[in-house]
Amino acid sequence: MGFRGNNERTFAEYVELDIAVNDDSPNAYIYKRLDSQITKPVSERSWYVGVPIPNQGNGKRLSLKTADEREARRKANMKVAQITTDLAMGIDVCGRSVQDFVEEFLNDKRSYIRGEMEGKIDGGKRSITKERYQLIEGKLRNYFIPFLGATTGASSLTPKHFAKWDLWRKLNPAGVGKKKTEPKQSTLSEEMTLKREDWK
Repeated sequence: MGFRGNNERTFAEYVELDIAVNDDSPNAYIYKRLDSQITKPVSERSWYVGVPIPNQGNGKRLSLKTADEREARRKANMKVAQITTDLAMGIDVCGRSVQDFVEEFLNDKRSYIRGEMEGKIDGGKRSITKERYQLIEGKLRNYFIPFLGATTGASSLTPKHFAKWDLWRKLNPAGVGKKKTEPKQSTLSEEMTLKREDWK
């Protein structure tokens, strides 16, 4: 979660709430992201709620779909109350959706973008160019998410879910209007490699 409350390094805006899922958990918080809705002023960006959950990694993070702090607090309190109830009932509350899964992967990838004047040696073995990142992001947002469904539970996916990937991609080519072109086999192979990296 980074440095909680350190707005300059972690969040565009951050407010800790006086509520937690249990006595062993840190308080929940609402925040605005640094890497989302960047064309909008911070005051107009949507709030998110972060709910720390013991032994559950980063806990639960949800969009509150409002830029108003008062409404965000109200929604956040409701979310925390629901998660508290679910935990008491033994429900797995941290099952991530495909959308969440992709966002987490892209956040990790973004951290490896090297400077324009840097090479692999300077940026590190795992570093990528800005252009490569944009290609990866486009593939995942334009094809991967629509193919699986944004709200599909990522933990429930198996290799069988990708059995019809090639056929689906050929029916959903890149481009618009008459310029749409069926993907080459090399493109499909590259996308499959990307999906494996995502899952790994």
